[in-house]
Amino acid sequence: MTQEILIVDDEPDIRRLITQIMADEGYKTASAANSKEVFAFLDKRKPDAVILDVFLQGSDLDGLGILEELRRMYPRLPVIMISGHGTIETAVSALKRGAYDFLEKPFSSERLISLLKRALEVYRLREQYEELRSQLDESYSIIGDSSWADRTRKDLPKLAKSNSRVLITGAAGCGKEAMARVIHAASPRAAGPFVVVNCATLREDEFERELFGYALHGTKENSAYTKGLLERAQGGTLFLREVTDISMECQGKVARILQDPSFSPVGMTMRLTMDARIIASSQKNLETEVAKNSFRADLFFRLNVIPITIPPLANRRDDVIPLSQYFIQRLAHNMNLDVKPFSPQAAALLMQHDWPGNARELRNLIERLLILLPWRELQEIPADAIAQLLGNQVSVLSDQSSKTEQTMTQIWSLPYRQAKAQFERDYLLRQLKLHRGNIARTAASVGIERTALHRKLKAYDIKEV
Repeated sequence: MTQEILIVDDEPDIRRLITQIMADEGYKTASAANSKEVFAFLDKRKPDAVILDVFLQGSDLDGLGILEELRRMYPRLPVIMISGHGTIETAVSALKRGAYDFLEKPFSSERLISLLKRALEVYRLREQYEELRSQLDESYSIIGDSSWADRTRKDLPKLAKSNSRVLITGAAGCGKEAMARVIHAASPRAAGPFVVVNCATLREDEFERELFGYALHGTKENSAYTKGLLERAQGGTLFLREVTDISMECQGKVARILQDPSFSPVGMTMRLTMDARIIASSQKNLETEVAKNSFRADLFFRLNVIPITIPPLANRRDDVIPLSQYFIQRLAHNMNLDVKPFSPQAAALLMQHDWPGNARELRNLIERLLILLPWRELQEIPADAIAQLLGNQVSVLSDQSSKTEQTMTQIWSLPYRQAKAQFERDYLLRQLKLHRGNIARTAASVGIERTALHRKLKAYDIKEV
């Protein structure tokens, strides 16, 4: 799409000149002579950038006044100020109020175009950054209704605010990196980088160069070097993924940097100071690895300041449906599809599955559903689709249908009041099992007050599930 530049100057000749310069570079333009015309344009659409004269004769607001309004309306919109009577004070005032840069007339077309291109690129990068931050905040959060999820959400502000090291353990696919990103996003370092170190891919002979950086070949001492992972994570978080994959010798180097956060790039004498929070993860029990002499005890104790263990999904089934709904919302949005609910039978199948691949397996199943099902034709996600992808369609469906037939046959043979009571009891028992005995969630799901649900459960002698 062609970018549009709004040119604001009280001199028609200047407006025509800048319009021609912009047209030669392929930009679309609009022009205004005063603040009234500027705001009339802004009522219709937002430009991609503004070239704004400081002194505007016959205008209610001068250029600096318009700049302040533009900053209020569009905080990141690039504005280049121009003036034929500019002073250092005027330029400083414009920059303090949020102008990208200041040009004094007469200026060269090359200088104007160069400034404009840089301003548009900075604006584009800022927009991308904000979008990515927004996606990150939404994509990495603690999802679920389990006691583990509730407890971790409660503890998150305290552990995120701290700068202490965190050790996250859990089975493959349970969300260790996502947990690390949650902590980073909630921390005072959220605006800094989140640098992931895949420890399994770090070669022992290249470990120091990767971690500390190294001098460029043929350069003078301390003149030019490639930044290492520690420096690239400055002001942010360094995530050591699967820290047990680091060799014993390299573990010693990591332990030393955690004890003394100063280091030198390889081949250089200058000293740098690490300013990054360390979060590490492992599928293995590090205490066991220390006992087996497969992991250094000093490194374990330096990493294990705040331990977090993520239980397998099979042990927190209350998280399955919230996670499934979350994955559907994210993936359906990316595929431009409407979000569909699960049928009660489909939700029950998801809850019953053990998920050996944990959250990663669940996400993959949801993605396959979106790809394989006639999504736009569905009102809800059917149980048979879930069963088929889980690989137990025949046994599950036949078992369910036989149980349903037996129950319905029994109910049809009863008088009305008994049949109604039997159905209600079976229905409430099924819902309670679906929500793993949680009264509050069961009441919300079936649409009755919690006290009323308690009364019905008591009346039907339903005590535990």
